Amino acid sequence: MKLFFSLLAILITGNAFSQWSFSSPGRVKISLVKFYCTKETLDNDADGKKDEVFFSFMYTVAGINGNTKLSSKSVSGVFGDATGPFSSRSSAGSATDIFGNNRGGVKSDDVVDCNFTVLDINLEAGDVISIVPSIWEWDNNNFNVQQSFEGAIMAAFPQMNTKVVEDIKFCYPKTEEQSCFVKDGTGYLGIPNCSNILQSVSDRPGNRPIGMTSTGAYSPTVITMGADMLEKIAAMQFRNIGLPGHTNVGNLPVAFNEEALGNTRDHGNYGIYLKVEFIKTAVSTPLPPKKIKPPFNGQISNQPVTLNITGKWTGTYGSGEYAIPNFYSFQLNTDGTMQLLNEIGGIAANGTYSLINNVITGNYKYNSGSVFSFTGAVQNNNNMSGTWGGGNNVSSGGKWILNK
Repeated sequence: MKLFFSLLAILITGNAFSQWSFSSPGRVKISLVKFYCTKETLDNDADGKKDEVFFSFMYTVAGINGNTKLSSKSVSGVFGDATGPFSSRSSAGSATDIFGNNRGGVKSDDVVDCNFTVLDINLEAGDVISIVPSIWEWDNNNFNVQQSFEGAIMAAFPQMNTKVVEDIKFCYPKTEEQSCFVKDGTGYLGIPNCSNILQSVSDRPGNRPIGMTSTGAYSPTVITMGADMLEKIAAMQFRNIGLPGHTNVGNLPVAFNEEALGNTRDHGNYGIYLKVEFIKTAVSTPLPPKKIKPPFNGQISNQPVTLNITGKWTGTYGSGEYAIPNFYSFQLNTDGTMQLLNEIGGIAANGTYSLINNVITGNYKYNSGSVFSFTGAVQNNNNMSGTWGGGNNVSSGGKWILNK
């Protein structure tokens, strides 16, 4: 199977934009809130009934001069048939077995609500954020193709960012034209098409991105937004073409339609909805200068920066050297207790944790009696990553990464 995914043409209701500025700082949150299937992929159901899918989002932040300030990715857990041996997945879809039982597995006309945080970051004045979304058909536990695919695209981000920032400065977005913030990644921005990487899953079993042509063509779509565009999109009602219904305010529809690309062999037709939220940083009135106190004879101790890690953390864990693709979520409480949460927010296990010198350590226990331990580094109030293992071993299982 070979690959190509395209972004659905988007019509935006409202008045035409004027020339805009992207210099304002603020906080942007983008979430996957829903996905749908209008036709499932060619699949033998050995990996579960009908389709099982997961999502990968690569993103980068460019400074006002085109310098790359951040490159990262978010990968969801697997959605689909979660019965029997597939219980680690998130149950999604309306497929049933031959007896009409064991609901789960994505099929044509399914619409699935979800709440997966793609990113939640601060943007400084002049920053531009770009996102490359993808949806993957899950076919086995081998993620080598996915890792190579993501690595090749992210390696092109620094060169892409120089062009993105220059182009966006002269953008005049209009209601009937989305070309200001939706770009052809390969043709316009120089991102590799990854065809050589995808040969091993071309017309063969394996995890693959949905959106391929039958000949292996692939062109990633890049959504690029500065602060002013983020504000507008967060308040817009988008109208769909060829998608079921209308989106809610701030929900950006993205389509991955293989049949539209002539691929009737693999025929995976899917779409996602990305919710865009942006809060511009308020401009504060400068305070009058403080009076300088005279020095005194004494020693001032360095006070450590206080981290506030209580609350809900969400991300992924994997086995061995990988921190993907399984869903992982902690609820950390002020009293040192914690809960391991499933994808619908329910409690899967209970435990305790501690934070010493920016290192978090803890363990949790399932009702079945199984115990797992973990440790990791807390980078800041919004990011942490580390390792996990069985019993009291904190590193024998694999890696994890969480965002708040």
